[in-house]
Amino acid sequence: MGVIPIANMAYISETCKRVILRGEIISGPAETRSRFMRLIQKWTDGERELLIKEYSIEPNVYKLFPNRSHISIRAMARIMGLKAKGRGFKHFNVHYFDRLNNNSAYVLGFIAADGCVHKNVLTISQNEKYILEKIACDMGFSEPYPISPVTKGGNNLQMRNQYMIDILNRYGIIERKSLILGKINVPDYLLSDFTRGYIDGDGCVSLFMDNRRSIYYFDIVIQGSYNLLHWLESAITRTTGLPHRKVRISNGRNIHSVKYSGRNAYLLHKWCYHDKAELYLERKKKVLNDYIEIYPDRQTYVYNMPCPGSKYILLGDDIVQS
Repeated sequence: MGVIPIANMAYISETCKRVILRGEIISGPAETRSRFMRLIQKWTDGERELLIKEYSIEPNVYKLFPNRSHISIRAMARIMGLKAKGRGFKHFNVHYFDRLNNNSAYVLGFIAADGCVHKNVLTISQNEKYILEKIACDMGFSEPYPISPVTKGGNNLQMRNQYMIDILNRYGIIERKSLILGKINVPDYLLSDFTRGYIDGDGCVSLFMDNRRSIYYFDIVIQGSYNLLHWLESAITRTTGLPHRKVRISNGRNIHSVKYSGRNAYLLHKWCYHDKAELYLERKKKVLNDYIEIYPDRQTYVYNMPCPGSKYILLGDDIVQS
């Protein structure tokens, strides 16, 4: 590359422009200006654009420039006025939530239920360590995963990156969300994956026996803030055709819940824990199989009774639009 006119250097910070133009340096020889110019000329336009895009958000930015030394990368970032604060140190895919897919929608639901956002730190908590390991692997972490045990039991998966937190804020994941979380901006075609993640985090899938009648009941209970459950229940009804359920509040507690029972629980479970799902809690997926083993005839009974006005019905192991 030839000499680059200063007027065209939009990517250079104002301070470094003054350094190059007037030699305004606190200490050091005048040839510092020419050293800056030589460094700038060695970098291609593509490299500079990539550095501008990733330096402030990518924890392991140095791997993106295999032909550049760490010193050269940091020097170029300084010339451009780029800051590394808030990007974290553990490498993972910081663009994981930029465009949602089946797995990232599940993780988004999991975070809505069992996640905590504080400043530029995201913490996901769960008793079963294996599901946190699967999430960490899907997010691009390398072993050993940043998972630590909690004193009172359970495990935390923790990551720090301001860019990712900003993306989560756009979806509706906010700080101190427990009692105020509302609608999450997830598309309908990924709602089943989001709901599965939320149920795995803050839901109860249960199979229990009524001793007086000697029969088993199959229930799904989802807990959370009123605004979130009101939106989620309406979205499930709109997408699946299941009847509306009332959002109830627990006695003496500011915790709300929505309950699906019997055939509705069966349909909801099949919709969420579909065969293509890669991320899920095994114990919550297994409950339906246990129910079918006890009542194998109920499977045919449910398949032949789609809900009135349902948009989707079950055929075999697939859910299709009616």
